[in-house]
Amino acid sequence: MPTTDRRHSGPFLGGLLVLLIAFAAMYTRSAPPDPLSRDASSREFSAGRAGEVLRGLVGDHVPHPIGTGANARVRDRVVEAFRQLGYPTKVQASFVCGTNAVCGTVHNVIAQRAGRRPGPAVLLATHHDSVPSSPGASDAAVSVAVVLEIARALKDEPPHRNPIIFLVDDGEEAGLLGAEAFASEHPLAKQVGAVVNLEARGTSGSSVMFETSGENAWLIRLLARSLSQPMASSLFYPIYERLPNDTDLTVFKRHGMRGVNFAFIGDVARYHTPLDNVEYASPASLQHQGQNALAMVRALVDEDLDVAQPGHAVFFDVLGFGIVRWPRGLTLPLAGVSALLVLVVIMVMRRRHAAPLWRAVVGVVAWLLMVALAAAASWGMWRALARAGAWPGEATTRPVVAVLAFWLLGIALVLLVAAVFERWARHAGAWAGCWLCWSLAACVAAFYVPEASYLLVVPALVAGLAGLVSVIVRPEPMGFCVAALPLLAAAVLWMPPAWFLFDALGPPTLPAIAGAVAVMGTALFPLVVAAGRARWVVPLVALAGAGALALISWKAPAFSADRPERMNVAFLQFAEDGDARWVVSPQSRVLPSAMRQAAPFGADLVKAFPWSERTTAFAAPTPERDLAAPGALVVERNSRGAQRRVRLQVTSPRGARVVMLLLPEERVVSVAINGREIPARARLQEQRSSRREPGSGLRSYTCVTVPPEGIEYEVVVTGAESVEGYLVDQTSGLPPGGDALVRARPREATAIQSGDVTMLGRRVAL
Repeated sequence: MPTTDRRHSGPFLGGLLVLLIAFAAMYTRSAPPDPLSRDASSREFSAGRAGEVLRGLVGDHVPHPIGTGANARVRDRVVEAFRQLGYPTKVQASFVCGTNAVCGTVHNVIAQRAGRRPGPAVLLATHHDSVPSSPGASDAAVSVAVVLEIARALKDEPPHRNPIIFLVDDGEEAGLLGAEAFASEHPLAKQVGAVVNLEARGTSGSSVMFETSGENAWLIRLLARSLSQPMASSLFYPIYERLPNDTDLTVFKRHGMRGVNFAFIGDVARYHTPLDNVEYASPASLQHQGQNALAMVRALVDEDLDVAQPGHAVFFDVLGFGIVRWPRGLTLPLAGVSALLVLVVIMVMRRRHAAPLWRAVVGVVAWLLMVALAAAASWGMWRALARAGAWPGEATTRPVVAVLAFWLLGIALVLLVAAVFERWARHAGAWAGCWLCWSLAACVAAFYVPEASYLLVVPALVAGLAGLVSVIVRPEPMGFCVAALPLLAAAVLWMPPAWFLFDALGPPTLPAIAGAVAVMGTALFPLVVAAGRARWVVPLVALAGAGALALISWKAPAFSADRPERMNVAFLQFAEDGDARWVVSPQSRVLPSAMRQAAPFGADLVKAFPWSERTTAFAAPTPERDLAAPGALVVERNSRGAQRRVRLQVTSPRGARVVMLLLPEERVVSVAINGREIPARARLQEQRSSRREPGSGLRSYTCVTVPPEGIEYEVVVTGAESVEGYLVDQTSGLPPGGDALVRARPREATAIQSGDVTMLGRRVAL
């Protein structure tokens, strides 16, 4: 690659072509596979067959949360399907409390397949309940259909080494209750040697293996040899930890079980809404989830699960073709080798071509400026667009446009800085500065975040090896391939997370996405040298494209009928003062005019719930309804030292399924519901999805399956003075008068999670 012909733009344009090819490959390979028809081989997983099961489970589009008649009907369908396949099937019924301070009676469906010998079993798990607002087709009836199709595919095979337990549990949406009941109470839990858990946080997309148990090297080995189109990375779990979600595998891991977790997250705007129905459930996602789970189960059922297999792995898939992995302890040495190789190449270039070291210093400064400028500018553009009204409620109907705008911004700024500095750095300085920074950053990442460090380690290693080969076998300056190979490695590794991070975390990730693209784009620096006019034309065009796409994203509607705004309506009434109100909580924090006309809402967001200081919504007064608040009868009160124990009998005259007791957290020592003590505070606080009401000091102790006779709370508190809190019951749907608000809710908005509810409350003093 000559450094004297400043009109030669071929290498630079070739580098851009490498990026385009890598993007096309990433986009194509990241799609889930085509669904197989119901006529596929009986040994294969077929989305056609599983789709028929799915329609039989939830084709009626009825939500089926824990404790409802619809939940029982779905459960009965699952039991019948297992029995028709010839599996011994039982239902575990248990009242259980989870670590999020929620209790309820669950009904877990458990089927078994014997192995050639008794011993550790493979647990294939998912859940059959939904949230109250959603039919739950993708979350998680799709996975229930996967479990049943896998049971069908395995039933005629000769017995495998290990037994298989099929668990379709209940109450996952309420707080992982079914998994807790199985793991802590069922005898089969002690026989589990490995878990394959299935989930979803959307209605489409590839099935991604996003979480493993701690000692995961052996699991990744099986994954690598078994999956035909793997989507997996040790980077995914740190991202998942930032989501306000847990899955059943959280419980299984806490009880010492080892395993993997698969999920798809495309079209998250439909998650936990009425649009999570059979029509929107992607057959391709169903196929990918099923073939991944079946492959992993088949790998585990013949593995020796008696043997402890320690070791952590760093791993990633290469465009779905296969998985690269190595022991986590090898990461820092690999990073060190990359830095050493780069230093050797720099010294050889200096000696052979008399390249002054100051050019490498210029290259380092340029690299740092590229990343810093891209990060600052992308954050500035994101803030400016957000303040101008883009992405209200962190939503948009044009996510691809928003992502591409920030991709182009990151690339444009990197290339502009490279164009400014290339005249001083020249090729030797650009290569040296670029890959010296990459390799040093790889060493830092390998020390602090080894699971994510492969993003830096692998391209730096490729650069060092390619550079070393070049300086050994070529007397002239480095050729195009020496710069293009590490660029390709960087593109293959950085593009997938930079593309799909938005699906996981939404618009707030756009600056991080631009930063990631900028880091990847710095690998172009050595190719910008001697690029002629193209070194200015390309970044300016990219910058203009970023601006145009940002403008389109700003003007794009945030919501549509297919990607609706989340907007619940609640009726809240207190027994003591007759205070009754409508409460509406729009995702965008803007109340539609039609809803303002339906009720006398105030102009501003207010503290809508007296037990929550920071939760704000729009509230409108409404006449008191003739509805009975929950009853609270103190049946026993006694003291022991500085503590008092109070037994409280709680009933819901209107037959509410959900009751919440909200008490000051600092005064509560323990709480039990129907004799079952809620896990200790230390375990409560370790949960990311804590139920503590922010800013109020109150914690909700909830029962989600209240029987007609009511429930009993046993509360131990500190201090002699009374403890004041709230008792609230909740039913789905609205009282008379609520229909007007539901009709006024825009077509581009929908209920989510618990949906529209009626809440009756009273103050309590214990």
